[in-house]
Parts: sequence; structure tokens; C-alpha cells
Amino acid sequence: MLLFAGVLAAEGKTGIMPQPVQQAQGKPIMTQQSNNAMTNATWKIVIQAISILENPPTWLSELAHRNFDEIIRFPKLDNAAKGEIALPVVEQKVITTDYLDFLREQIRLNARGQQWTDVLQRRLDALQPFVGKMLLTAHFYQKPHSVTLRITPENYEPINAEFL
Repeated sequence: MLLFAGVLAAEGKTGIMPQPVQQAQGKPIMTQQSNNAMTNATWKIVIQAISILENPPTWLSELAHRNFDEIIRFPKLDNAAKGEIALPVVEQKVITTDYLDFLREQIRLNARGQQWTDVLQRRLDALQPFVGKMLLTAHFYQKPHSVTLRITPENYEPINAEFL
């Protein structure tokens, strides 16, 4: 059941509806939807998820108090100046075993150091129960900082937050 799709379809946003999971060598791979599927309905879901977070950055808490019309006026990430908040990006993704295997490999390699490996381990731990399920992933930026928030379709609660 894809509740996000239902919320988005209710607003007439059919261009970002989930697509069938693609196959690669007989295995499902993560599908990625629109690069910015932000609608008024998705913004309300995101605000709810932000409100549940413990100790979010001040700029993110302040962002959650803005309405949808204000949010869509922010510059895209490429056009945002240092310290400026950029337009949040929201995407729908199906979590696959291949993606979790990729995370396990990156954790094993520890190529970017222990701090990044710890981020990947927390992501892996959070995503494992959601294999084959659609999640909403919201990306927020206040250059050079970012927050990635993964939200469940069942209750719109955050399952993972990465503050970088």
C-alpha cells in the first residue's frame, strides 16, 4: 500500500506516482522518483516528521514553521549561497536488498572514515525492516549543512535522520 501515492494523487500530482520496481540481473533495484516531488500534502507530512525529531538544527525547526508557498520560493541547491536555505527535495524510494548490500559493502570498506561509516550503519539499521517498501526521503540544505530524513508511509514518522 502506497499512502504517499494516494496523498499525492489526491492533489492531482500523477507525474510523481511510484513506478514499478526495476529489475537488474533478476534482482530489484532502488527506484527513484521525481527529484522534487514537493506538494502541499508532502510538505505537511514532512512538517509532521520534523516535529517528532529530537534536537533538530534550529534552521530546520524554523523551516518547518513555514508554509508551502514560502518553501517553494527557496532557491534550488545549486543557486543557494553559503548559509542560505535551499529548496527542500523530496523523493519516493523503494528500499531494496541490493541497496542494503551496497551499504554493507561501504561499511566494510570504511573508505570515508569511521564517522561516515557510523552514518551508513545507522542508515542500514533503520532501513532493513523496510525492504520492498516505499519511503519518503526529504533532503534539507542550509549550505554547507544538510539533513536527510526518511519517513514511513504508514504513519509519516521519521525512521532515520542524518545531520551533516
